[in-house]
Amino acid sequence: MMENTCSKYIIDTNKNLHEKIEAQTEQINEYKVQNEELTEELENIEKKRSYIKGLLKNFHEMNKWNEQISVLEQKRFTTSKNFVAIYKSQANFHIRILHCLFLVVTGFLWEYSDNWHTCFVGSFLIIIASFHYSLMQNLRLCINEDVTKTIADLNKKKKELETAQDYIHEFLDNL
Repeated sequence: MMENTCSKYIIDTNKNLHEKIEAQTEQINEYKVQNEELTEELENIEKKRSYIKGLLKNFHEMNKWNEQISVLEQKRFTTSKNFVAIYKSQANFHIRILHCLFLVVTGFLWEYSDNWHTCFVGSFLIIIASFHYSLMQNLRLCINEDVTKTIADLNKKKKELETAQDYIHEFLDNL
């Protein structure tokens, strides 16, 4: 009987140990599945992180290019404005010389020709002079002051925003 009890005890203990092993094996398998899921999730998070980092770097580069484009457009605008101002100045100088020559011709006609020719040439010269002044006054560079002011305000706001985002380089390095 003792042997029977011992064997029953050994069998029961073996059975309990076997159940524990099966439970632990199940738990290990669950941990393996959970580990695989977490590893896959971590890989996805790393991939998303690298995508976000690349996207943020691209936005940062696009912002730099945008600033360079703005500077170049401003230079082009200023150059055009200066060119038109210089052109007007030179053209006004040439028109004044031409008017002086017209006055000299009209004076010679007044002195050495009859009144009819002098009046005809004088009126013709007045028409030409007024046409020249009209051309110079109508020669303008298309400048819309409201748009220029709006652009200046937006550039100011953009610079304020950029100075407020000084953390972006640290954020890029930490990604």
